[in-house]
Amino acid sequence: MKLSILLSGLFLTEALAFPLSFFGTRTSARPTVDQAAVQARRLVHNQRFGQLNTVYQSGELAGSAIGLLEYYADCGDDGSLTLLMVEVGPSYRNWDEGSKVSMSIASEKFTFSRASLPRLSLQGSLNYLNETEEAAKCFLHRHPDARAWVPGNKVHNTAYVKFEVENVYWLGGFGNVAYIGDIPVDMYKNVTLKHGHHWKEEKGDEDEVVPKSMSAGQVRFEGVKELKVKAKKMKCKGKKARKYHENHKNHDESDSDDE
Repeated sequence: MKLSILLSGLFLTEALAFPLSFFGTRTSARPTVDQAAVQARRLVHNQRFGQLNTVYQSGELAGSAIGLLEYYADCGDDGSLTLLMVEVGPSYRNWDEGSKVSMSIASEKFTFSRASLPRLSLQGSLNYLNETEEAAKCFLHRHPDARAWVPGNKVHNTAYVKFEVENVYWLGGFGNVAYIGDIPVDMYKNVTLKHGHHWKEEKGDEDEVVPKSMSAGQVRFEGVKELKVKAKKMKCKGKKARKYHENHKNHDESDSDDE
């Protein structure tokens, strides 16, 4: 009985978070490509792991694709990625031999249906980074455990590389409530974090991300975002709650002024 109630509650929660995706109703509230670009940059910034895809260039597996987990960090202001490549791995060898590369990134949020969560594929190119000191600061801030295999370690040859984004394919979730399709790369690169974008500042889902060409008041993330805000309010206690509510209120008022 308790299990049935728990499952019913879980299903209801997901249905509220993704109401139209469960019942198949089409809506005019589907995000535009501009808003999808914003969502894509937020996903890239908030995640830390992706699947780097390459193609074998030689040997018995020549022509076959392989995708492996790769650490990355969003260190720039144009949506490019910083990676720490290990030369012994097949991803590095394939790239070094001329393979094209792509990176698949998905939301890691726990949910009733992972098919409802956003994911994207970035196609691009890899290039060695010259400014390794800044790259190390940014990358190790996101991945402290990677200190064990930074360049100069005694086990493997490694190098910091930059993944330059050239094409973006976005799958925001169920098609009746999410944008699915290509995002112009210039639109993707021109999105910026409203409150700054720096490796020292850890950003959460509450941070407003807007295209450089749009005001904060012109972009709205309804449904899931509103539920997240309510959930955070419920979890906050005492002084922390008051501070959060004040900041959120001021943020909403500033958005209204922009409109």
